[in-house]
Amino acid sequence: NGVRLPTGTLSGFHRNMQLGSLLVVVGLDQVYARLWDRVLVILVTQGVKTFFVSTFIFILFYFMVGRHLKVMAGYASSLKLSRLDRPLRLPGRDDERAGPERDELGTVVAAINEMRRALRREVEEREKMAEQLRRAHKMEAVGTLAGGIAHDFNNILTPIIGHCELAQMQMGKDELECLQVEEILRAARRARDLVSQLLAFSRSRGRERGLLELRPLAKAVLKELAGQAPDGVSIKDDLDGDCGPIIADLGQMRQVLLNLGRNALQAMTREGGVLRMSLRQVRLEEARQSLGESLPPGDYVRLEVADTGHGIDPAHLERLFDPYFTTREPGQGSGLGLALVHGVVKDHGGLVEVESQPGQGSVFRIYLPLAPPSA
Repeated sequence: NGVRLPTGTLSGFHRNMQLGSLLVVVGLDQVYARLWDRVLVILVTQGVKTFFVSTFIFILFYFMVGRHLKVMAGYASSLKLSRLDRPLRLPGRDDERAGPERDELGTVVAAINEMRRALRREVEEREKMAEQLRRAHKMEAVGTLAGGIAHDFNNILTPIIGHCELAQMQMGKDELECLQVEEILRAARRARDLVSQLLAFSRSRGRERGLLELRPLAKAVLKELAGQAPDGVSIKDDLDGDCGPIIADLGQMRQVLLNLGRNALQAMTREGGVLRMSLRQVRLEEARQSLGESLPPGDYVRLEVADTGHGIDPAHLERLFDPYFTTREPGQGSGLGLALVHGVVKDHGGLVEVESQPGQGSVFRIYLPLAPPSA
């Protein structure tokens, strides 16, 4: 009945132990089996938990972020320079909010839209610069061509006008031949005027300039236009006597004022109206834009020519200053008047603005840089 120390044979994972009259068989197989079962239960349980938790997190992430990222990716892949006006908008969200109300996703959307707007502005600016360069090249090419043609044509007109005048001196005023020569002479003089415009257009650069007061010049031009005004047309002026001088070529500025005035008179030939010319000294606090061209802030002289005529179709405004473009009937306009105005003003560092509506008249505003005090 005493306790005997463990003795026996070791058989596999079994060991026999004699405790008095009791024989205890100790084996590790059952222990390992139970331990393995426990491990399997834990692994399966944790695996199921991990699966459901991961699935829940994935679904939550998709509905909160993933679907929006998908929209962003689709927006980015479809973004083209021709579609920069389409902003990024996420479904079911208002990302126009600012400040603390905007979350991280809204901040990303706002940043993308801001970059889109900046890119759009840059593209528009490049397109404007390309259009200005194209127009400048076209004007230069047309001016060179017009100058060459004008010189040759002027050499042809000179003997025609001279011989017509000599023939008139040898005829009686009532003779039929004299009247016919007068018609030839009138047509030749019109051609000479056209040649003068061509030469002025081709010489819009490189001429001498000096200080010029526009008020006396405007008064002289208005006096000349008064003699050409059709019946029913009145001329008014509002010329500021304190307007400062500009640095310009007198002949070119006179041609600019005459062309604008004659265009205004022609627009009121049928129904009459009022031609008004005003002159002011102005300061521009911000840059001004007109027909793709820009004028920086500064001090300027503003010349305005307005009429109450038939107005200009908005579809024609972009081509209004193109050489040889005219809205008049065939034979009534050369299409060089406004092209000359635009070329001279631009060459003087100025800007031309146009406001017009059909049936409501037109307003042409010219901005020319004020001469510096040291000039």
